[in-house]
Amino acid sequence: MARRKLAPWSGPERWEKMLGGEMIWVEILPLDENRRAFRNDLGDRWTEDASELEAHRKRLLADGSMCVKLGETIRRAVGKELGQEILNAAYELGRGKTGAPIAITKLRSRVGRVLPHHRSDFDESILALFQARRLVLARQDNNAALTKDDQDDAVWLGEFPRHLVYLVES
Repeated sequence: MARRKLAPWSGPERWEKMLGGEMIWVEILPLDENRRAFRNDLGDRWTEDASELEAHRKRLLADGSMCVKLGETIRRAVGKELGQEILNAAYELGRGKTGAPIAITKLRSRVGRVLPHHRSDFDESILALFQARRLVLARQDNNAALTKDDQDDAVWLGEFPRHLVYLVES
């Protein structure tokens, strides 16, 4: 059996394969110079050292997953569809209350389980909803309450991270 060659990592990737009739996937995204962010179809998120990346990619290849560059992927979750899913998840997590803080970490996870998307699409959609005054982005002022996931999942507005979302009455 011919062995497929693995091209060097050159940016965001999505690895997909069919398992039991369902598409499973994992995305690899740049986090910083030394770390890579991973997320999968179950909404799990984790980071790994960049030095571990090639070994992880080789395991995915050996497991039968196919690599798709995110820029080449048909991005299913764009525009109004993703924005509406964000609002639906925020409504559900906030139990329909406009004054209830919703952690962006939980919102990302909930939306990711329903509608696979790229992180930048989520960030762009949530910022568009903020600009359209459909929701409010806020900082978590209690730094002791912030987890590593909260910090990693924050949406940046200007120079400051936003960790919470509040629904606005429509």
